[in-house]
Order: sequence, then structure tokens, then C-alpha cells
Amino acid sequence: MRRYILLESSSFRLNPPEGFLRYRTPAGRPRREDLVPADEVDGRIPYPLLNPLQSLFYRKYRGGNALVTAPTSAGKSLIAFLFMRREGVRVYTAPTKALVYEKAVELRNLFQKKIDVRTGDIIELYRGPRSDVVVATYENLALALRNGLPWVSEAVCVVVDEIHQLMGGRGWVLEEIVTCLLERGIDLLGLSATLPGGDKLARWIGAELFIESLWRPVPLERKIVPLTEFREFVKAKEQDGRMASRLLSALYELKKPEEQVILFVHKKSVGWKILEMADREKIGIMNETTPFEKGDRREAEIAFHNADIPKEEREEIERAFRRGKLPVLVATHTLAYGVNLPADTVIIGVRAFYDRREREWRILPSQIDILQMEGRAGRLGMKEKG
Repeated sequence: MRRYILLESSSFRLNPPEGFLRYRTPAGRPRREDLVPADEVDGRIPYPLLNPLQSLFYRKYRGGNALVTAPTSAGKSLIAFLFMRREGVRVYTAPTKALVYEKAVELRNLFQKKIDVRTGDIIELYRGPRSDVVVATYENLALALRNGLPWVSEAVCVVVDEIHQLMGGRGWVLEEIVTCLLERGIDLLGLSATLPGGDKLARWIGAELFIESLWRPVPLERKIVPLTEFREFVKAKEQDGRMASRLLSALYELKKPEEQVILFVHKKSVGWKILEMADREKIGIMNETTPFEKGDRREAEIAFHNADIPKEEREEIERAFRRGKLPVLVATHTLAYGVNLPADTVIIGVRAFYDRREREWRILPSQIDILQMEGRAGRLGMKEKG
């Protein structure tokens, strides 16, 4: 296995397009190389230069299985495109429907052709592919592999996004997928934003290439602030209410003018409490479907994004935030694994508790979820840091 570490000192700018990559092997000395011009790779790439991570993958990948770990928004979609440039049925799999639809759009723009999307419908599972590029959820791909369906039997390569989910609650689905791919000799590319012990996974999948990126497109500045330092925005009696009240206070004390902020909460009840308190304080909320009676309609300043709200409403919230029309987005951890919505600042509400069964302190959200959430901070080409 060839392993390379992309160093934090690598550089990339959009305007004007320039930069370089610095990397090393685990035991080697740092090396510096120029970035790869996109027109030398593929005329369909819509920008002039590959970034440091993409340039390193393009120069080092020679075939077979591969694993790439890199922060969110480091350009892993183009790496998938580089990996999938071959003849035959090519499959991209992701954990959520939202991410499947987003990646389908990105790959359609890169391949400049129709993409077949499969998100779990039984009827669509058995029909033939409408394209030789398929984007599917984990469950849809696992079911197709399990039943030996023709569209997946013809696959020549598979990209597994968010492969660190092997260590989560859906790990058994991914383990089944990866095992089937290894048994059938189908080339596999694992992509992950956060992956402790990546070298072990790389060995398990028989990776010919393992790239670990320390470089971020936008550097992050991290701060840890005790929630007790913030006053309660609204007086509350129950635990969720008190946490929601202090998080709302922290949000408006830490948020700078003109910034867009994502506030992550560890459970939906806290998110709805935040929205209810905001509504009570005459702050405009965007959600139409709420578990409480809304006050007078005002210009939206805040919204809550979670898996329970209707799909159309969720997409409207995403569009508003992406276009800069919504200053604050409260979200559960599902957004960290879903659509790409970069923000100027990310605030993560963390709760510690003592697990009596395991006799140790734990935190919610988990460390892996926190790393995934912080990846939403930073807007390339707009801010120097997140």
C-alpha cells in the first residue's frame, strides 16, 4: 500500500487560480509539487486548476482500491469523478437521500450526462439502469448486491462516501457492501471526512493507495466555551429548555453581523425549543410545520433543519441558507452527513453525561459527529477562515 499525507502547508486560491501541494510518506521528507491544470486531465472539469488533494490523487492513483480521508469541502466529489472515468457501470453510494440527490447533480455536471438515482424504492430496484453512472443509498446498493441484480452485477467500480459510518449504527450495511465488493473484485474508493484508524481500514479493503489530508481549503479557528458563561435567553424549568435557552443566548452573542451560522443540537427536542423561544421573542422563523403554535409572521431569521419536516419545506430552507437569505440554521447531526451547506461559523452544543454501565464519561454528539459538523465551517473564496 502506498500512503501519502497531504500537509496543512499546501496552498490553493480560486482567484487568481494558483497554489501548490506539499506531501510526504509516513517516513519520508516533505515534497512540494505544482498543482495539475484541469485541461490536462479532462475538458469537462469546470475550473482551471485541481486543488492540492485532487492533484495528489490524480498523480498517485494507478488503479485498484483506494481510500481518501479529507475535511469536508476539500473537493472529494472530483476525486470520485477521476476514479469513475472508465467504461462500464459506475456506482456512487452515500448514506442519505439528501446526499444522494446532491451528488447526483454534481456528477451529472461533471460527466455531462444523465445520472440514475436510486434511493430505496422497490420498483426502481429491479428496473435496469437508465445510465451507466448510478448514485444510490447504502440500503439500495446492499439490497441489489444481496439479490445479484443485473445493474449492480455489471459494476466496474464503486465509490463509498462517508465510509467512516462503518463505525456507526449503520456499520453492518456498509460492511455487507464492502465485503461483497471485495469478493467480486470490484474496484472500491472509500471517501471520508473523519476517519480514526484509517490505515486499518485501508489494509482491510486492500487499498493500493491511501491519502490522508491534513490540508483544509479554509483553515478553522476552534474555541471551547462553557455554556454556563451565557445567560438564559428565556427562563426555562426543564433540562432541554435550559440548554436551548443558553444555546440561543450563545448564538446571538457569538454571531457577528452579516454572518451565516449553523447551530448544531444533539437532539430534536432542543432544536424545537430554540425555535419556540425565538418565536416568543419576536424572531422570525422560517419553518411552516412546527410542534407549537407560531406567532405573527415576520421576516425569517432562523430555521430548524431536521429529518422530520416535509421534504419540500426542508429543501426551501436549504435554498434560503445557500443563497444567503437565512442568517441562522439550527440543525441536528443529520445535516453534517447530508447536503453541503457551508457557513461562516458553526456552533456545536455538546452535552456530557456519565455512562453508569460503561463507567465512563461520554459526550453527545460523538467525537466523529463533531468533526463532521465542524467541517461545515468555512466558505472557500469568501472568508480566510471559518
